[in-house]
Amino acid sequence: MASRSSLRLALCFATLALVAPPLTAATTELTPPRIKQTTAVAFPPSLLYRGVREGNAELVFLVDADGQLRDCMAIGYSHPAVAESALVAFRTWTFQPARRDGEPVPFRGQVSLELAVDGMVVINNVHDVNAKFMSRLDWRDSTSRLASAGEVDQLPVPLEASPPALPESYRGKDVTGTVLVDFYIDETGRVRMPAIARADDPALADVAMAAVSEWRFAPPTRDGRPVKVRARLPFEFGPTATTAAAR
Repeated sequence: MASRSSLRLALCFATLALVAPPLTAATTELTPPRIKQTTAVAFPPSLLYRGVREGNAELVFLVDADGQLRDCMAIGYSHPAVAESALVAFRTWTFQPARRDGEPVPFRGQVSLELAVDGMVVINNVHDVNAKFMSRLDWRDSTSRLASAGEVDQLPVPLEASPPALPESYRGKDVTGTVLVDFYIDETGRVRMPAIARADDPALADVAMAAVSEWRFAPPTRDGRPVKVRARLPFEFGPTATTAAAR
């Protein structure tokens, strides 16, 4: 199998509230993970010294089918120190796994945190607070949010991008289908928290996501400074080749 020599990505700035990998039939019922235990976020003393008494952070996270937190990162914040404090606390949270039709499944989601000197409020409904949250971010810091496609200096360039291998049971057969993988690229070029946005076949979804998880990119930049971006990449599976193309 071969991948196209010129691989481009369509960056997506619009945010999905919840994405659960892998995605199965649209008619299945998904129950998000339940939070079992939280740890309060300590407000950064350095900000208090400067007279700052509140802040915000928006995190994206991945909980596996066993309820273990596998990854999390800040995709928006009012101050870098707030993001770091939020991540330190969030990494200690425990969860019950998400379930699809009663079966535990991996889950990617987002949570918005509002911090104040007297405590922390967790906003569960990202859609309801997006406008309020986004208006309070410090846009002067170019690392305080995801970069949009129009803001990056150039679209991320893959440095290591092996194509997905068909499952053993599919080899030698006329297999066709499309898988759309949604993922983040962090400031180092590492792929973070890939999820399946759409798939014609769950087995193809598994191999596409496994392949993308190992990819590396040149670090994305905005005005020369490393930033995080969100990307979507469709894989077209056919009887003779697997290709990835921009969409």
